[in-house]
Parts: sequence; structure tokens; C-alpha cells
Amino acid sequence: MTQPRIGIIGLGRMGRAMAVRLASSGFEVAGWSRSGVPEDFPETAFAASGIPDLAETSDIIILALLDDAAVDAMVRALESLDLSGKLIVDTSTVSPLTLRSHQSAIELKGGRLLDAPISGGPETLLTGKAGFYIGGNEDDYRRLLPVVEMLSDRIHHVGALGHGAASKLINNMMLSGLWESLKEALQLGGRAGLSREKMIEVLSGSPAASPAMKGRLPVVLGETSHVGFPVSGVVKDISVVRDYALHLDVPIPAMKAALASFETAEKAGFADADLATMVKLALDEATASDPARPVAVSHRKPHITILYCTQCNWLLRAGWVAQELLQTFGDSLGEVGLIPGTGGAFEIRLDGALLWERKRDGGFPGPKELKQRVRDVIDPERDLGHLDRQAAKMGAENPV
Repeated sequence: MTQPRIGIIGLGRMGRAMAVRLASSGFEVAGWSRSGVPEDFPETAFAASGIPDLAETSDIIILALLDDAAVDAMVRALESLDLSGKLIVDTSTVSPLTLRSHQSAIELKGGRLLDAPISGGPETLLTGKAGFYIGGNEDDYRRLLPVVEMLSDRIHHVGALGHGAASKLINNMMLSGLWESLKEALQLGGRAGLSREKMIEVLSGSPAASPAMKGRLPVVLGETSHVGFPVSGVVKDISVVRDYALHLDVPIPAMKAALASFETAEKAGFADADLATMVKLALDEATASDPARPVAVSHRKPHITILYCTQCNWLLRAGWVAQELLQTFGDSLGEVGLIPGTGGAFEIRLDGALLWERKRDGGFPGPKELKQRVRDVIDPERDLGHLDRQAAKMGAENPV
């Protein structure tokens, strides 16, 4: 069976990641964006000159856009074309009402519609581990399936057109509620006199802890400035939830509280920071020195975070670094966290301070050099002389 030709409208972080993954999986991919084709667009993909050009050379047209206004504008542009045999798939996080409002016009032009918003970020798309919530006709879903199977190992066909978007919204509600609950818990604990270290220790080991929370603890603790998803994006997404809930007359007090918290962080100048910055700001304020309450003394062991580029297949390198550091400094270190990134990033930080960063014209440090830098910070008395005998061998067999 011949693979469908794929066209992607919107080449931001998510659109680019889909283009890279699908092109590397053997699909014929075309792309177009109002801001132009980015420099890191796959060499094997085709840069369309406009929407008509992209539609003509594509069987499945994927939208990866910022908001309802952008989706509405692009679908209106498609409605002016002959869409016979075309399947239009919107992966954006928008209202379920947006795509439904165009269904009749698209079908009159011979096209079909699916909504298929994505759970996860660019790194999950690049590794085929994203989640997809797909709404629409069963036959259209089956037609799309070979494509999303390259991007996802969590594919859900949830019902009719619009149900995919609704599923993404309720998923976002749960995640936003988690961050609001964590913020409020830390505020209460801080006011009660608990140290930030003990609060994180208790909450990260409790039944309430989630992978999302654990994965962003380095941001909450100020150990990294890596951005997985920005505060401004959360404000936009919760605003969609708020408006749709109003449309259905469903009260959402928890979401209103979460929206207010993220809007406060946005207005404070953190719109482009990672979403967990909202919690960090509350934690910093709650545990600041206050003569009206006791101040806890910190005895937390330092944390290592390793930011690695998923596009470069550096997860094994990062894992090897983590293993080496834990074996050498396990009694002196706290957690060692691995944080996925893009763009050739490879950074090693100790409690947020940059220990080492891969340069464009450089390489990776050998085991002795890396461990020496860590030792100089956390354990200057430790004897690492044995590494002289190991460095050459281990550096050759396991380059970081």
C-alpha cells in the first residue's frame, strides 16, 4: 500500500517535530508556515510555496497551530480549494467548536476532517511516544492510523469530531489542577515552617506524586531554566477550557484558580518560562525568611541535572553520565535528573550552576574531567587518583 503524502501547516516546535519524525520514517512530507520554513526543517521534506501548493501535493493535511484564530484562518483558506480525497487533521489544542463549525464546508469541497490533539511535547513526537486523542469518522481514523503510529504509542479514538479536542481539554484540566494543588500545598507548608527540601521530599514520595511533577522538580527547585512548555501556553490552554466550560454551563472553580496563578506568573515576566515556574515563584515566596515563623535549616544533598538533545540520540550518553556520577558520589549527591531537550543541547548542572556545556566545535568531557569538576564543588577532600588509571580506557569505551 502506498504511503500517503503528508502536508503540515504550522512549523513551530510541534509541527517541526512531526515533520522530522515522519520524513525520517519514509513519508513524503511538505511543510508551510506563515513565518516561513525554519532552518532545521528536514532536508528530505518539501517547502511548499503556500497553502494551495501544499494541498495539491498532500493526501493528509496536518494543522499544528497556536490557537483557535489560527486554525479558523487556515481552514477557511483550505475551504477555497478543491479538497477531493483530502483528509484534514487538526492537532492543535483548541475548542471542540472550532473544527465542527467548518465540517459542512469542508465536506462540500470533498474533504474530510479529524481532530487529533497531542499529549506531550516535541521530544515525545521525535521518539514516537506522544499521545493522540482522535475524534471523527472511523474510516477517516483508520486512514490516519499508519501516520500517527509513527508518532505515538498512545492512540485513542474517542468518538465524533470534536471529541478529540474535548479529551485534550480535560487532560489539560487534570494537569493544571495538579500544578495549582502543588502550589497551594507548598504555600501552606511554607507558612507552617516546613523547609522546601522537606516538602519536596514528602510530596515527591507520596501517592499524589506524578511523573509530570517529578520530571519538573528541577524547575521548581531552580536547578534548570529548561522550558518544556511555557507559562503563556498554559494560560492559552486553560482559557480555552474556561470558555468551553462556560459554553456548556459547567462550573470549574479549580481551573479558575489555576488560570489566575499562571496569569500572575505571566504578568510577572515569566511568560516564556517553563510552566513549573508558577510553582517555583510560590515556593520561593512561601519559604522566604519571615520573622513571624520559624526558618528551617537546609541539609539537602546537591542535585545533578543533565539536559540532553533527543534529536541527537544522546539519552544513552546522559544515562552513562548519571551512572558514573552516582557510582562515584552516591553518598554525596541527591537526585540525578535527566531532562529531554532539543537543538544539540547537552548540559550538566549542579543545583542549577552550569558545570559543563557542549560547545558547537567541542566534544564531551572524559570521566576524570567530569568527576573532578563535581568533586571540586561537593567533596573537595575525595581522592580521585584512581581515575588516572581508568580515564583513557573508559573515555574510549564510553565517550560521554
